[in-house]
Amino acid sequence: MSLRTKIFIQSLVLSVSMIALILGPPMIYVPRSHHRRIVMQYLNEVDIQVSEVQRLMLWDDRVAVTRLLKTVTEADDCVVYAFVERENLPYAWTFPGGVPRMLLGRPASPSPEEWRFKDENGASFQDIFIQVDNTEAALHIGLSIDEMDTDVTPLLVQITTFGAVTILLAILLSLLLARWTTREVSRATVTLRESEASLWSVFRAAPTGIGVIIDRVLKQANE
Repeated sequence: MSLRTKIFIQSLVLSVSMIALILGPPMIYVPRSHHRRIVMQYLNEVDIQVSEVQRLMLWDDRVAVTRLLKTVTEADDCVVYAFVERENLPYAWTFPGGVPRMLLGRPASPSPEEWRFKDENGASFQDIFIQVDNTEAALHIGLSIDEMDTDVTPLLVQITTFGAVTILLAILLSLLLARWTTREVSRATVTLRESEASLWSVFRAAPTGIGVIIDRVLKQANE
């Protein structure tokens, strides 16, 4: 392997490692931060909506509760369902075909809670739920993890594009560095050889005897 190739590989590996260290954490942090921000938003939202649900349930107005749930789901693409259960049975919901049984019967408390699950198709959801006052009812709001990922996809594409462009620049700079370094080494080698040849000519042409002794051993002498 030539010196130029070695310098190019070492420089490129160092550059790519630095790019990965800089861009890697944002690629991980951005989706997690976005997910957490939306979940916190709806933890507050469910705490606000539960009082209105409680008021409507006192009148046993399922139509009004369903209308309220639909306004919640239509406000954000990340919200894919909302429903109210009472005594582990659906009371009002936005599901087209009814509430899946796996979502019913979870113990609820006056403070908002959350849990993540996957449906039969493998899609991931975040269920946020809260007890309706001190009753056996609970309000649920479901968030789509895949939809939340879609929201940050453009930003991740920008980061990835920036990383790809940076790597291309790193390749170009590594090529230039390898070429410049080997050129300087070649120049230094030529200069050293010319200097060595000049000294050798003086050494051989000297009228007096000149020798090189290393460890009391004569290694070299002129004629």
